[in-house]
Amino acid sequence: MALATKDASTAQVVGLRTKIFRTIDSEVSWILNAGGGGCGGIDIRLFEAHLDEGGRVVDKGVQSVQEEPVAPPKKQPLGTGFTVSGTDQAQIVVRALSCRHSYAWELEIEYIVSGQHYTYSVGTPEEPLISLGHRNPKTKLYVDDDSFDQQPPRSAPVVGAELQGESQCRPGSS
Repeated sequence: MALATKDASTAQVVGLRTKIFRTIDSEVSWILNAGGGGCGGIDIRLFEAHLDEGGRVVDKGVQSVQEEPVAPPKKQPLGTGFTVSGTDQAQIVVRALSCRHSYAWELEIEYIVSGQHYTYSVGTPEEPLISLGHRNPKTKLYVDDDSFDQQPPRSAPVVGAELQGESQCRPGSS
């Protein structure tokens, strides 16, 4: 996600936090993992939202990934030194991690402009972010599918594919 102001004003990004609205423990019949593309390792600023731990957000710093960012990553920690403006945006990735449950949640971005504190929310109780924590191995998984607008996609599901982060939910993984 790209963080920027709508004009030339400067915003200090001082915090990221999550708010979990509810857990979801019903099975889903299929999953589309649209994933990311790109070529070459490019640096991004990574944060992890540990939903099984109440939504704790961890700053993982600058990471090299296979996605192309809109802007170079900011290396400063969140706080008064992490600034964005209309001409100086920051590209961040927030990876949601969950194993025990699936969650409906929001990400709150706390920032300061001209001494005033604000919060911008991604996700609402009516239209939350949804993160699947575990899935039945029989659940059909579609990956990088061009028919993503079909419900469910028309192509054949991928056998043996995993969702990003799914391996961390196995016993013995860290």
